[in-house]
Amino acid sequence: MVDTPKKFHLDKRAHAIAARIAELPDDALLGPKETSEWLGVCEDWLAIGRHRGYGPCFVRLSPSLIRYRIADVRAWLEERVHHRTAEYTAGAGFSDQHRANMRAAHARRRLGGEAVA
Repeated sequence: MVDTPKKFHLDKRAHAIAARIAELPDDALLGPKETSEWLGVCEDWLAIGRHRGYGPCFVRLSPSLIRYRIADVRAWLEERVHHRTAEYTAGAGFSDQHRANMRAAHARRRLGGEAVA
């Protein structure tokens, strides 16, 4: 389904980023600009992540109004914290849905982009 990168450049900084926003309430909403500044990525990275299915979960309040719930971003960051490289390169730590998406993307590439059921 989704061609998700195997590794994000945020992996090495995820724990520090999560600690920086520890004082914010879980239900607070941040816009893409604030979220991108918080994560240290550009707004385009977040937009591409929304389109391709990676990155933190988001809330769509209207067609042009996107927000990120602090709790969702924290959970996404915690998923990215690893103690050793083998944890994410071997697929350990990924959700079943994420692994299924990676397998489907691999199958599509193998079949030349054809849809896989």
